[in-house]
Amino acid sequence: MQAGDVIIYRPSDSDALKRSLAKSMRYALVSFPFTVNRMNLKNPRSRIANILKGKLAEALLELYGVENNIPMDFSAGETPFWTSDNFDFKLGNTAFDLKNNFVNTDETMASHRYLHLPALVPNRFDGDQWSKRNSHPENALRRAFVFSFISQGRSFKSPLFDLHLEPEQVNFLVRIAERFSHVEIQTAPFAEEWFLDELSRRGPEPRMELRRSLELVVCGMATGVDFDKFLDTDGVDAFGYAMYQKRWYTLRQRLGLSFMDGLVTTKIKNATCPMEALPSFSSFLRAFEK
Repeated sequence: MQAGDVIIYRPSDSDALKRSLAKSMRYALVSFPFTVNRMNLKNPRSRIANILKGKLAEALLELYGVENNIPMDFSAGETPFWTSDNFDFKLGNTAFDLKNNFVNTDETMASHRYLHLPALVPNRFDGDQWSKRNSHPENALRRAFVFSFISQGRSFKSPLFDLHLEPEQVNFLVRIAERFSHVEIQTAPFAEEWFLDELSRRGPEPRMELRRSLELVVCGMATGVDFDKFLDTDGVDAFGYAMYQKRWYTLRQRLGLSFMDGLVTTKIKNATCPMEALPSFSSFLRAFEK
């Protein structure tokens, strides 16, 4: 892909954005007791915020599709709230998983700089997200990844958003999580309406308050013909593309693997590819433009 293929999206409908963020908040809360704690975060507020960060890019991409009349179906891969979704959205005959990373910058960068950022898919163990690349959902012919970025600021002390959640609401969420932590769930553990009512009894409606304007940068995508371009990176046992850009990444204490002098960081092993080696998502979208 080239710099001109990079999509930089800024939501134009503030009301639609608010509704989308509220929907993301509800998802984060109701799914919290059943979400794997991949980052090993001990603070429940941090875990909820982490789930929300994972939904932000999805919410923004869905808004982008609506604004541009692109028929991305974000309901096709949905499953009940106590299970993991099959995939994030479907477009044509392709089921997509959206992989977003947060860039440690105060503002969205020039388009060409995103070409040197990494496309990352978690690959810590057999059965992790990378291992699902060759599976075929029943309602799609193939699976693909699409890669995006959101700027979150340079300082970890200045979060992207504030989470407004009362202590009693947090305690309720923790109790629910503890109740189902070692239980194999076959049917709905509770009604979503009951869950939301219980939260409302313990305080005002939980919400997220943005600290900066949101912009989604959508870059490359990968289908089966691209998967062999990915090499593992963790800076410990796996050093794929270590010499790309002369010194693409380093291993830093506490931060983990640091790409492009700290623009993107990760603490886990990923299947990794330089963004410029992949086809662009924008070129795929041209077939669906009306």
